[in-house]
Amino acid sequence: MDAQEFLKALLMGRIIPLHYNSVQLRQRISDLKLLLETFQQIPSPVSTNPLEIDLTFIREGLKILQSQGNKEEAQKKYEEALTLLMKDVKLDRGDEKKWPHLNSEEKAIRVLTNYFAKSPNRFALERPFRKYHVAYHLTKAEGALLQNKLMETEQALLNAQEELRHVVALSLGIDLRELREEAETISQTSGRTEREVSLELFNRFLDPSLLQFKKALPLLEKILNEKKLSPHFVNPLRKMNWSAKTLKGIANEEELLKAMREHPQNLKVELQATCHISWKSFLQKLLGLPDPLAHCYFRMPDVDRFRNVRIEDAHGALLLLFDEEARLSYAPSVSTPPKENPCLLDVAIIGGGPGGISAAVNLTSLGIFRYAIFERIKPNSTVIDIWSREKEADTFYSGPPGKIEGLVGMQDTTRAVFLSRMNSFIEYFHLNFRNKEPVLHLGPLAPSPRGGAAGETEQIWLLETPQGKYHARFIMMTAGRYGKPRLLKWEEENIPDDLRKRIVRGVEVDNIENASVLVIGGGNTAFDNVKSLSAHGSGQKGNILYLSYPKQPFNVPGSLHVHNNDQLLQWEAEGKIKILWKTNTEKVEAFEENGKKRWKVFFREGEVPASVIVDYIAPAVGWQIDKEMIEKVGVPFDKGNPSCDLETGQAYHLDASGNLIAFEGLFITGDYALQKSVPAAFTSNFHAAKEIAAKLENK
Repeated sequence: MDAQEFLKALLMGRIIPLHYNSVQLRQRISDLKLLLETFQQIPSPVSTNPLEIDLTFIREGLKILQSQGNKEEAQKKYEEALTLLMKDVKLDRGDEKKWPHLNSEEKAIRVLTNYFAKSPNRFALERPFRKYHVAYHLTKAEGALLQNKLMETEQALLNAQEELRHVVALSLGIDLRELREEAETISQTSGRTEREVSLELFNRFLDPSLLQFKKALPLLEKILNEKKLSPHFVNPLRKMNWSAKTLKGIANEEELLKAMREHPQNLKVELQATCHISWKSFLQKLLGLPDPLAHCYFRMPDVDRFRNVRIEDAHGALLLLFDEEARLSYAPSVSTPPKENPCLLDVAIIGGGPGGISAAVNLTSLGIFRYAIFERIKPNSTVIDIWSREKEADTFYSGPPGKIEGLVGMQDTTRAVFLSRMNSFIEYFHLNFRNKEPVLHLGPLAPSPRGGAAGETEQIWLLETPQGKYHARFIMMTAGRYGKPRLLKWEEENIPDDLRKRIVRGVEVDNIENASVLVIGGGNTAFDNVKSLSAHGSGQKGNILYLSYPKQPFNVPGSLHVHNNDQLLQWEAEGKIKILWKTNTEKVEAFEENGKKRWKVFFREGEVPASVIVDYIAPAVGWQIDKEMIEKVGVPFDKGNPSCDLETGQAYHLDASGNLIAFEGLFITGDYALQKSVPAAFTSNFHAAKEIAAKLENK
């Protein structure tokens, strides 16, 4: 592997996962130290502007860590550097709320990426802080390893690896967050995968003619040529075209693992009649499945996915299938009796957003492989379509987040980075998505005989989609709170198509320029719309903005965060937006002006103004869960929330006496049940996955 391919693999996040092995952990510490020392030798991209702060303290702190390993002394220097960094920074109200809950590293990263984002010295300022973070986490890892605390060692090394990726990127003149934003935009508009676009963007910076790459190349070539790095640090990107191949007579698990790793695509395998595979153990080794009881990740490594791989027994019966879309679309059941229906799913997950992804990830790592995620459009469609590009993935959405349990974690970040991280889970775990398959009908069937003791029965569920019928032992309802938008009264009427095309929600507002727009609402979604339409209040999009709200003032903090309220009032004072207090939209009529059709929005009689004329209307009055399916099944709702155990997700229904009892096989999780933050939804899905896995193991 040459230096260019190594850098590409490193930047793509193809770092080989760690194992609880002290020798390997020690080697990883050595590899990361060597790479940090190497990239320390590369000067930062040149800026002719004077630095905003003196970097002496952060450099001294890094020197102490690397020479003495004294975390306490080094951290004192770091705190002094952070104080200097924040000297002239005025935190927005959102960050003021979060600040007491953040550690020093989180504060520094947030200041550098949010408040110095436009600084010409951004890279020169950020790189020394990131280098310090790498060294600090490596020092923590060494201390934990000396005490044989392997889990703590691994976590410190994961943090060091992520910070090292930023050090390498910044040394080459790459902003990873901006690159993710660009990759997402190109992917959404071109129909290409984000991974393909990201590779193309990285290639731009790994051009031998570019100055920063020229500086890095000889240093990296030296350590690669001298074989100082472990060969098990990164997985190189393979460029092979995998021709169809058939292997017969595979005798054991080791032979099958070797065959699939050597030929991960277009492979058909026939096992010997005497070959018996423990599929749970096999897939844990093949996919490198982590323990969800012990780990939590923000992103998974980039991997070569298994695609079009079919495993059959000696008689041609299907045992395992990775399909053309790299989904693990068929796998043995945990509780399979010998002649069980091969079309019966162990779990059907309804909803393919962050909640559905976390549910499937945790099920997979718990050894439940026969499941399907039924999604009405495509993965994360709610985030893509409803979150504006200006919206931040905010862990504090409903207040300080509790500890996230399960494999899927979350940090405050941009929408694009959050989507990229969710995609990394989909790809790493080969999640079995059934895209464009909305569930049209759900219902329990009559109890079926269980494959175990005579007379035992189990509840089986029927799902119907446009593509057919499915049966499942368990249902996980993870469809979230964004089932459908709340409509304004006049929207519910038979309005003309040309008006309907001018009503925009979510991501639809992002591309509107040089137009007049009425935003309706006064919550955080309305704020996100104003923020996008006004280009962060800069006015660069040329839009004229009105905000209609039926009361005065806004409902703070119930519907609108304090900092968002302050920002809206500031923008109004600056003339960036006109807030129409105490107004309620009554009707909309077409209005011709200079040969152009516009729309006249009337407010209730006596309200001021009586009307406004606009090009677009952006209702931001909330979304609501789609209760119909779950209500029809028999789950009662109380104040808009389904009846279920908020800890395990177990759904309830009413017995003949009107008492709430457990609804066998049905679990309601995530935002659909909780109406809280994404971190809470992740934990909810983990708890339900554990409960379901335990029940399946006992069937």
